[in-house]
Amino acid sequence: MIRAVREVAGYELVSNSYKIPSLALKLGHSLARLAGIVQCNAIIANRHAVAESAKQFAILYEKRVHFRCCISDVCLLHKLLSTERAKCMTLRKNRIAKALEILLKLL
Repeated sequence: MIRAVREVAGYELVSNSYKIPSLALKLGHSLARLAGIVQCNAIIANRHAVAESAKQFAILYEKRVHFRCCISDVCLLHKLLSTERAKCMTLRKNRIAKALEILLKLL
């Protein structure tokens, strides 16, 4: 199922992102709701093994999505910080270069 969601939502392995992230999220929520429906129907039908399996799927899905969201947030923050550091370094280098230019003109 995960492969199907990735295929439909346009998952790109290289960038670890989706072309349509909202679709991936919606499909994931739909799968979680379906697991709840399957669990309820299994309890009503007295099929406890199926109910437990659906419950485990829902728990695993919830934990996995939360974990992946945390990882992607950390990666995004790292990219932003790296970009800001690079900008700061460029500004510092420019300031130093200007200061050296002024000093050389004075000499």
